[in-house]
Amino acid sequence: MGLFEDLGRKVGKFTHEAKQAADEGTPYVCQNCGERFYTEQESCPECGGGAVVEREQPADESADDSSESDPE
Repeated sequence: MGLFEDLGRKVGKFTHEAKQAADEGTPYVCQNCGERFYTEQESCPECGGGAVVEREQPADESADDSSESDPE
């Protein structure tokens, strides 16, 4: 039984890490409930709120983007 418990924990950890990585890549967020989206929404399908806005990129991501767009 220990083998399956260990495997279950590893799958759970992987699932959690995959969800975190996917959430970090979403460009839109509902200001009311925090739900994140890949596409622009007029209203949040989760809470019905109308405050879906584009997320701000962390400073390290925006720095990476600017270095790629500068031709040298």
